[in-house]
Amino acid sequence: MLLLTSGCGLRLESDPPAPLPPAPPTVDELARERAATRAAQLLDLVAGVRKSRPDAGRTLAALDVDHRAHLAALSPVPAAPTPTPTAATPAASLPRLLAAERSAAAAALADVAGTGATTARLLASVAASLQVHVVVLHALPAAAP
Repeated sequence: MLLLTSGCGLRLESDPPAPLPPAPPTVDELARERAATRAAQLLDLVAGVRKSRPDAGRTLAALDVDHRAHLAALSPVPAAPTPTPTAATPAASLPRLLAAERSAAAAALADVAGTGATTARLLASVAASLQVHVVVLHALPAAAP
C-alpha cells in the first residue's frame, strides 16, 4: 500500500504558482473611463458656475443631475456618491463650462468608433446629452452686471 501513494511526484515544499497579472483594460473600459473622468470634471465646473451664476441655478441643477447620471452609467462598479461641492470649489465661468461641454461631447463621439455596441450606444447617448447642454447654456441670458 505504501508503494501506491509514494510515486505521485507531488512536492509539498514547492511554492504555489504566482498569480496571473490582471488583464489590461479593454478598449471599452478605457473609453468609459475617459468619459467618466470628463463627467466628473464637468460636475466640478457646473458647481463652480453655480457660484458665479446663481441666476442660472435651475438650469445648472439639471446639468448637475445629468452629469451624475452619466458618471453612474459609465462607472464599471456602482460609483461612490459624488460629494456635494463645498466652499473650496472655485467659481468657474459659463464660457469655460460651455467649451468643456462641447469638448466632452466631441471626445465621447470620437470614442464611439472603436468600442462595442453597448459602450458605443452609451457614449453616443452621453454625447447627445452634452450637446443639448451646449444649446441650453447658449440660451442662458448674459449675467447681470
